[in-house]
Amino acid sequence: MPIITVSYEKGQFTGDGQALLHGVREALTEAFSLPPDDVFTLLRVYEPEYVRFPKGQETSILVEVSCFSGRSAEQKERFFQLAARAVTDVGGDAEHMLAVVHDIPMENWGVWGGQSAKKAFAPK
Repeated sequence: MPIITVSYEKGQFTGDGQALLHGVREALTEAFSLPPDDVFTLLRVYEPEYVRFPKGQETSILVEVSCFSGRSAEQKERFFQLAARAVTDVGGDAEHMLAVVHDIPMENWGVWGGQSAKKAFAPK
């Protein structure tokens, strides 16, 4: 159950946010071989006064994925490539996209009423 968060500053990306979110979701499901309905997605659009980037490192679109640890470097690289294509497909500038994959051990996810995912998904 990965979580995708796509964020951008209002006015820096003028394309269709929903189409962007959909494209990034498809990129992740393809790269990580996931069922399409097993991904939680969030779109965040910030007012300019709430966004600061290091000088010379302006990023118009931030893509973050939180997922269980265990994906290969090749899967992550494939995701980065497909996410960049998704950004371009909706009129964004992939050169100003920053994508991050957060590998999180299963014991650090709380699910289903407060138990760890490690326990919840343990073989019975």
